[in-house]
Formats: sequence, C-alpha cells, structure tokens
Amino acid sequence: MRTVEEALELILDQVRQLPAERVPLLAAPGRVLAEAVIADIDVPPFDNSAVDGYAVHAEDTTGAASGAPVVLESLADLPAGAVAAQTVTPGAAARIMTGAPIPPGADAVVMIEDTRAAVDRRVAILAPAVPGDYVRRAGEDITRGTLALAAGAAIRPGTVALLAAMARTTVATVRRPSVRGDFDRR
Repeated sequence: MRTVEEALELILDQVRQLPAERVPLLAAPGRVLAEAVIADIDVPPFDNSAVDGYAVHAEDTTGAASGAPVVLESLADLPAGAVAAQTVTPGAAARIMTGAPIPPGADAVVMIEDTRAAVDRRVAILAPAVPGDYVRRAGEDITRGTLALAAGAAIRPGTVALLAAMARTTVATVRRPSVRGDFDRR
C-alpha cells in the first residue's frame, strides 16, 4: 500500500503546467499569474496627500490650536490629478484633495477637520503639523524594481487594483484548463 505522500507524488508527476497566455487585466480575476510581476514604477508614483486638507510648511503651523489658529494664505485648490502651478511659500497653503500630488514647497498636510475657512482666501489652521504628516511618499506601497507579485499568485480584485496602479493593462496568466472528451456515451 502507498502512503499519501507517495500517491500525491505519483499524481503530481503526471501533471504538467498549462502554458501561459496574456489576457486583459479585467479578464484576469479568478486566474493565476504565470510569471512574477516586478514593479517598473513606484506606487504611488509621486508624493501625494493621504487626506483632504491643506498642504503647508509644517513650521508655519507651530503653536496652532482651535483657540489660537494660525492663519495662512490659501494659494490654490488641488483636486486629485491636478499638478500645482505654484510653490507653497512660507505663510501660504494650498487646499488639497486625497491623492493629489504634494505641491512644491509643502512638507505636510493638515486635515480639513483641523482647519476653518477665513476671509480673503485665507485658511485658519487649528492644529500643528510636523513634516510628513498625511503625505504618502512615492514608492511607499511598492518600490520600482521590487517583486510586486509572485508567479502562482491567485488574481483577486486586490491583485487587479495593484496591477492597475502599476499601469498594467494585460497580465500573463496560466491558461485555464479545459475538459475534452465524449460525454454522450451511455
């Protein structure tokens, strides 16, 4: 009598890996990666805001509190995808949405909940920031040149999101097995 391990080895010796085929990314869920995916870009590709708020020089917010706000000039509104046309200079801030690139000159983001609109395109900062607050750095999730996904990984919705973040439109997957034969015999 064979052991379970011997039986498994006998079966696996007869199994051959199916060839790879490249499929559109949105057709890949439920399949298996045929090759490792090495990141060819940083994810995220640039420093960006992790929250809705104001991009600032952290030093300008020292001592800010709800009873003693620091008032800064609001230079611009930066929705996600927008690139700042101006540098955030000392004494200034830029309203920024989640995912928008951090404008030049800013080193932190103050959450919108810690601000209050003031008159004449000014914003009251109600809490101090430190450099790096609410800033997602380029490559923070995945660094260019590193292994993003191993061959043999199951492709699930999160996998698709990761591949899409790396600007992949197709992916090499293991071909789906097919069953052939005469099933009409009685």
